[in-house]
Amino acid sequence: MQSLPGRRHLDGVQPDAPAVRVLVVDDDENFRGWITTLLRRAGLSVEEATDGLEAVAHLEESSFDLMIADLEMPKMDGLTLIRHIRATPQLAHQYAVMLTSHEDLDSKLTALTVGYDDFLAKSCGEAEVVAKVLAAKRMLARNRMLSAAASEWQTIASRDELTGVASRRALIDAAVQALGSGRPVGIAILDLDDFKPVNDTFGHLTGDRILRDIGSLFLHRTRSNELIARYGGDEFVLLVCDLPMDDLAGAAQRLVAEIEALSWSSGDATFTIRVTAGVGHSSLIEDVSFEKLLDAADRDLYARKWIKKNPGTSPDLYEYRRQSPGRLVSLPSTPLPDEPGRIARDKN
Repeated sequence: MQSLPGRRHLDGVQPDAPAVRVLVVDDDENFRGWITTLLRRAGLSVEEATDGLEAVAHLEESSFDLMIADLEMPKMDGLTLIRHIRATPQLAHQYAVMLTSHEDLDSKLTALTVGYDDFLAKSCGEAEVVAKVLAAKRMLARNRMLSAAASEWQTIASRDELTGVASRRALIDAAVQALGSGRPVGIAILDLDDFKPVNDTFGHLTGDRILRDIGSLFLHRTRSNELIARYGGDEFVLLVCDLPMDDLAGAAQRLVAEIEALSWSSGDATFTIRVTAGVGHSSLIEDVSFEKLLDAADRDLYARKWIKKNPGTSPDLYEYRRQSPGRLVSLPSTPLPDEPGRIARDKN
């Protein structure tokens, strides 16, 4: 079973945090060498570029936490450089500080307006350079922690806490995206038969253990390009792309067989779980949507459940029940026993 993320660390930079990477861009070799030395003393990893074009090449080849660039350079000056960076999606997030020999307010405002995050005067002393860079380092560390926390929360939100499989929301998002791409999409609903009596007889802790075991089986028996999600209390949905209907049905039945081969013990009792699967495929649905796909699989599921309760019925009767929307009614030629409709979701 895939493990969920561990506890979040929001109280400081971790000991193994990577060094902050800085790109210094300046055509003045002496000044570039001086500021590079200061940054390395502060524990930063530094690379150098002599002009804007060389800086762009560095940025496209590798990622940097901070770029410090001179305003006046040959080939591509600092303002042209930052405009290019902000207009390039894969570089647009770059944190950048402008170096300038100009002390006037207009130059500083222009730098900030065009896209620099901060500025540093070339006339500043060593203490100011170190202080500004360390402040940027603290900000970058906070951004890293917030990014890591957001990533963890996104992972948690996309996973069912009990079983470890994908959440309902993650399933819907993935299905909508796949259908939007025009790819053939299939889903299989796998429903645990009569699971409520298991909880009533053996307790919810046993029920939770069974669901965790089944979730682990799903994660080990599905491929990386398939998605398995917990859709309801004891319902799971398998989402596949580019798989024909017959192969989808076969994959669902293999999972059913593997679940039904498991057994659990509670006290002196040993028991198994029965499973029913229903499938739906986009190739069989006009103007397909996730709701239509889910409804087709749901109707197939409940038709199969009814057939289990009424063995020996004809294929025509199964097909009728699979196509019937809403509450199921009797065919005039084939009386059906009374049963709760699917509207109430009363499991047979």
